[in-house]
Amino acid sequence: MNRRQFLTFAVSLASGMLTGSHLASAQTLVRRRIECPILMYHYISTPPETADRYRLDLSLPPDRFEEHCAFLVDNGYTGISLWQLHQALTEGTPLPDKPVILTFDDGYIDAFENAFPILQAHDLVATFFIVTQFMDNPGYMTWGQASRLIEAGMEVENHSRSHPNLAERERDFLMREIDGAANAIEATFGYRPRFFCYPAGRFDENTIEIVRETGHLMATTTWDGMLHYSSDLFRLRRLRIRNSTGINGLQWLMSPRASE
Repeated sequence: MNRRQFLTFAVSLASGMLTGSHLASAQTLVRRRIECPILMYHYISTPPETADRYRLDLSLPPDRFEEHCAFLVDNGYTGISLWQLHQALTEGTPLPDKPVILTFDDGYIDAFENAFPILQAHDLVATFFIVTQFMDNPGYMTWGQASRLIEAGMEVENHSRSHPNLAERERDFLMREIDGAANAIEATFGYRPRFFCYPAGRFDENTIEIVRETGHLMATTTWDGMLHYSSDLFRLRRLRIRNSTGINGLQWLMSPRASE
């Protein structure tokens, strides 16, 4: 759209002259940018002595997680849902002054047993991304426990069927993993998941197309950052929380980034 067409749309929109498809076209001109840290947690537990380096790196002890939550609340952050971020990006719905989103990948049992009570104690909401084939297995949440999260106001969303690499895969494979998991969530909880989390952060343009096609509204990556754009809803950036992330580290991660 050239400058003249843009000005024509803008004048028509301001005067209430646009309807139907013309209104929809005008709305696509709106580009919003929002800074909101999305924290990426995995295990909320002390790793066993036999843990490998991946388990060690992704494990945050419950007492340290409690410190994270206390820090957020004490410093004026308000926990919001991915749905609220979506509405802010697409509709311009206002957010609190200092929003933050807490996400938990993979559906581990300690997210329910350890993180959930701490979240409730601090009046924080969170989003839990589950792998549907892992549910009810040792080390993972049960479907019943996930239902309790939803009843408490948490989001339970799609993290695929079996947590594979989704990059450079055929359409049928992507549909089984993405749509199959979405169908399982819908059949169990009675709603279609709105958000997707790419397993291990691996995806490509075909993955995004299937995620969009199967009814998801946004998707999270493992890319570092805090700025989100209404024109790029399927590449949301997050801040990775590691075993070594104390309060100073958390504060540093959430500090403004002029380079983004």
